[in-house]
Amino acid sequence: MTREPHPIDAILPTLNGIRTIVEIGCHRMEDTEFLRVTFPLARIIAFEPDPRNATYIENHGLKLMPGVSFYELAIADRDEVRDFYLSTNNLSGERGWTRSSSLLK
Repeated sequence: MTREPHPIDAILPTLNGIRTIVEIGCHRMEDTEFLRVTFPLARIIAFEPDPRNATYIENHGLKLMPGVSFYELAIADRDEVRDFYLSTNNLSGERGWTRSSSLLK
């Protein structure tokens, strides 16, 4: 799986003692895989509410990644059922855009 580099990548390996990582909006687990390698002993709790990405994760066996708990849920400030708005594209016009969906319209 391809992952775009992030500016924080150089800093992350210098952090010691990370035991738990909560990844809110794991998309297709590109960063989850990076975090699993960078912090092999950490527990990773990954959330992804977009059903398109959850299907991708399921079809590619990613939710079975060791040390990762995957939840097909959105995170909010209340425990309730809410509408979830799926993104359809971005400004670059990329088709099949499955990032940046939201609980907010």
